[in-house]
Amino acid sequence: MRLRAFADLDSRPVHGLLPLTWTQRCHSRLQAHLPDGTAVTIALPHGTQLRHGDRLQDDDGRVIGIEAAPEPLLRVIALSPLALTRAAYHLGNRHAMIQLQGEGLLLPEDPILEAMLAGLGCLVTRVRLPFEPERGAYAHAHPVDHGRDAAHEHDHDHGHDHGPRIHAFA
Repeated sequence: MRLRAFADLDSRPVHGLLPLTWTQRCHSRLQAHLPDGTAVTIALPHGTQLRHGDRLQDDDGRVIGIEAAPEPLLRVIALSPLALTRAAYHLGNRHAMIQLQGEGLLLPEDPILEAMLAGLGCLVTRVRLPFEPERGAYAHAHPVDHGRDAAHEHDHDHGHDHGPRIHAFA
């Protein structure tokens, strides 16, 4: 099965779910398997990042839902909002991907960041959960965010990508 286009959220029923880690969802070219063993090839425009809940379709119109797979993460909890803000500041300063979660943060396992956060007085625990990091203030709209109409195809060059971008201002 070759998935090359985004499917309209309201189009066809989902044929299956494809669990992928965050790292896998950042690749526009990927080979994987559905839980039933069906081989899947993803071939999307370069720079495309998949998010939990995206739907892709193959040339026959079959739709596969993308699911954030559980992966090794660090859960960060602080004793005060100021301490959590300080931790988030230092993670951002290191360009770490984070997910905001209730009163804490999630980030991919990293022993250096784990030690830094513990040094800042945070409680850091290892967990295995799906990871859906913040998109960033300058991220472009994602395909599921702008229209959801079948006319908006994603298998051609349409003037924007779906990943982070640094803008140059004149």
